[in-house]
Amino acid sequence: ICERHGFEIITAGALFGGAKVFAQMETKNEFRLPGNDKIVSRLLATVSHIGLESNKFIGCNTRVVCENTVKAATGESAGIVCHDHRVAFDHDAIATAVGLNAESFGEFAEFAAAAAVRALSDAEALEYFKTVYGGREKIEDNGRVRHSIGVRKAMAAHKGQSFVPVGKADVADVSLYVADRLDQIARGVATDLPADVTTASDSAINPGHDLESSRGSLWGAFNTVTWQADHQPLKNRGASFNIASNLLGEGTGGKLKAKAHKAALELLVA
Repeated sequence: ICERHGFEIITAGALFGGAKVFAQMETKNEFRLPGNDKIVSRLLATVSHIGLESNKFIGCNTRVVCENTVKAATGESAGIVCHDHRVAFDHDAIATAVGLNAESFGEFAEFAAAAAVRALSDAEALEYFKTVYGGREKIEDNGRVRHSIGVRKAMAAHKGQSFVPVGKADVADVSLYVADRLDQIARGVATDLPADVTTASDSAINPGHDLESSRGSLWGAFNTVTWQADHQPLKNRGASFNIASNLLGEGTGGKLKAKAHKAALELLVA
């Protein structure tokens, strides 16, 4: 594949005791966002005998070094060709995946460049996360909106923090306590979640949240959702189930990222 298409193998590894292996190749397609944030077009080949998935050749942007990043790359759905274990690997299908990846990468580059320069206030970020994670809000008798856990977690992760369900000692219902602050953020009179329901900002939480391209931007909000979908699913049912949830972009994780992408595109043209 490398000789035929001019790629270079950059990572490879074995997972689940060798039951699944991957090799990732890098193309010469790349672009840079503000702050020298580089995004490169890559291709991933996986051979799996864990009983949950077929062999795959995947167009992706994520750099793969472990099972979590295999999941992230698979969830991108940018030119996936699946192969039954009982048939020979099809080089024509690979060429199709390469072509699809080149086309989708160009479209993705345009989207990323526009999203990186689209400033997003905290109130707008809240609306964006409500669009993606909404539908589970509860309206109290006093009219206060109790936002979904996905919205609360995303508002924290957007700034490299983790949401913790702990509030002031004299506040019995933490979600209502947080709802009050989110209401203030929506009205533009507050900018952050309360300090006692979030951890300190950490580079390991939603990595890249503080880059120039993502800090306070639509690009940062979009990547917050993709990071949560891959690394902090709202319902963590174990590694194998979470892998399956992102296959071909048809599961929970894939649908969530597709929804986030659609909502971001709508904001760009608003």
